[in-house]
Amino acid sequence: MKHLLVSVLSVWLLAGCAQLEDHRREREVTPQRVGGDYIFKTWPGSTTIYALTLQGVNDASATLGPDFTVHYFTFVPDASLALYNGGHPRSGDENAANRFRALFGSKRTEWRLTRRETDFRAEAYIPDGDHSVWHVIVIAPTEQRVREVIGQLRTFSQHDKPTTKTTANKTDAGNGSNGICRVIDASRSPSPDPRRSTST
Repeated sequence: MKHLLVSVLSVWLLAGCAQLEDHRREREVTPQRVGGDYIFKTWPGSTTIYALTLQGVNDASATLGPDFTVHYFTFVPDASLALYNGGHPRSGDENAANRFRALFGSKRTEWRLTRRETDFRAEAYIPDGDHSVWHVIVIAPTEQRVREVIGQLRTFSQHDKPTTKTTANKTDAGNGSNGICRVIDASRSPSPDPRRSTST
């Protein structure tokens, strides 16, 4: 019975740690407002930072998939922007009659505009390196509002920050749940820091 209880407790702790790690990774890619800009990453641990200067945003969030990330921005009062980055974007409306060009950062990009029952939807595909694509979608109640949001995307920029070497410290133990997870992780593999041996 004791062994069963220990096993159940271990599984519960591991599941909790996995959930905490998922939340941490998603927070790492969620857009953050810095001054007048929103900055974000496409993947946890990435040294590449993207920035957008957006007006009228009242909410920003992100969804982290197995091989893609989607950043969402909601505008007051009536528009939304989604930035998908990954290798397998959904196919767009090839029959969109209204097509126009606008800047996404410094790239002049073709946009496809579709009028739907209650709103307008515009989308564009922009290559990002060898294997990834930006699939950008703007939805708003009028074509003019769609174009206003797209006009702000000229501010999109990419910045590669230098990598810095960091070493583990003992301050993590102050957060109970994170401390437990780090203890569990430590039991699986040795520390990458040679100065931290098992004898100390």
